[in-house]
Amino acid sequence: MNMKFIEKWERYAPPGVDVGKQINRFSGQILLASVYGLGCFLLRYLQARSNLYYFTGGQHILRPDAVMPDFTEMTAHMFLFHVILFLILLGRIAGNYASFYRGSKSIYLMKRLPDPMERHRRCLVLPLAGAAVIFLTAVIVLLICFMVYLLFTPAECLPPGQWQKLWSVILCWN
Repeated sequence: MNMKFIEKWERYAPPGVDVGKQINRFSGQILLASVYGLGCFLLRYLQARSNLYYFTGGQHILRPDAVMPDFTEMTAHMFLFHVILFLILLGRIAGNYASFYRGSKSIYLMKRLPDPMERHRRCLVLPLAGAAVIFLTAVIVLLICFMVYLLFTPAECLPPGQWQKLWSVILCWN
């Protein structure tokens, strides 16, 4: 990890927090959440896509009445770990505020600073930046899944209105 990058973010952390370690841990967690989401989608998608065909004479033949399930059905539970990470970040905010009352009791120093928002910045910025990263990675994973759905599903098997279904997933988090 770039030291200048870490030093830039250290001013937004409570005293004594190893920002580099937290960023590395969070990066691994968001990667695992994204891989889990892609895996959930791909398992459902591949199963549904295989149901579009029947196998006869050594060939896969498209069923005449085959229709792919809606995109929203494929996305169920794929953002489970993204949501868990978001909830952990909410807990991190509470932990950041509590950290000022433990150990060296730096709350007294924070109260004497000329900027009354300094403590709030140190408690909120990193978790909120993490929440933004979670949201962006979830949207990227969703868009990748949607492109797979559109590109690899036979056109005649796609149900109508899938672009609207994409927006319903983004806005409602299905």
